[in-house]
Amino acid sequence: MQPNHSTRKYKRRRVLRLAALAAGTSILPAACRTVNSTSPTPDASVDATVPTTTPTPIAQSPSGNVSKVVLVRTDDRVAGTQKALDLLQPEGLSDRTIFLKPNYNTGDPAPAATDTQLLEALVQELQNAGSQGITIGDRSGMANTRQAMEQKQVFQLADRYGLETIVFDEMDADQWQYISAEGTHWQKGFAFARPILDSGAIVNTCCLKTHRFGGHFTLSLKNSVGMVAKYVPGDSFNYMQDLHSSPHQRLMIAEINQAYKPALILLDGVDAFLTLLSLKA
Repeated sequence: MQPNHSTRKYKRRRVLRLAALAAGTSILPAACRTVNSTSPTPDASVDATVPTTTPTPIAQSPSGNVSKVVLVRTDDRVAGTQKALDLLQPEGLSDRTIFLKPNYNTGDPAPAATDTQLLEALVQELQNAGSQGITIGDRSGMANTRQAMEQKQVFQLADRYGLETIVFDEMDADQWQYISAEGTHWQKGFAFARPILDSGAIVNTCCLKTHRFGGHFTLSLKNSVGMVAKYVPGDSFNYMQDLHSSPHQRLMIAEINQAYKPALILLDGVDAFLTLLSLKA
């Protein structure tokens, strides 16, 4: 049975009009606590030649490509999600199919992976906003993706709310879009999940944590790595080995984000990963 949803329609408190909505919307429910983080193990390298297309960078908006940001201080992820969306009044979600990209690098508690209660609250808010179907998908870097999604109860959530789910590792070759290496630091470009590009709107919900090479924070940028293939069926090249072995990893992460334009970003900063390296003088 479909659960009862609230009737909130994003009509209250149109505040924090910081700028025109451009490359996407950032929402950061924060009150950070710190816990230890771990680093993934690089993969083995394989060579291949693949067909490519050239990415289209996001164009500058008249406002200078400035995004609208709402910051909510809370320890309650569900209440923080609802409050942030209520303040933000996000546009471009009604009457569209939505691809919801969480973070399932593992199936562990947040900030290692997306909190399940937060994800459910976000799904409720998107459905209340009039979305026309939601798909949830990811590719794990450290764990088996399907097992991580099962551990986080994604498939049960999908059954309750009538959602579609995709495990990127299980997709056929024609479900990947090759992005050209031209103008990037990727040796052979990269393969991007086509279901994301084909959706009406993209919602990125991510965790606040570091990544390799110095413990730098990239906010929502790192979550886009899960949109890229490690392997494409019939293609032996290891795209994640290319990323993890490169001294240009941070630039390559940024280059992934040129391939798509999010409609909404929800960053969970209630807990954060820090490394000792990032605390040294």
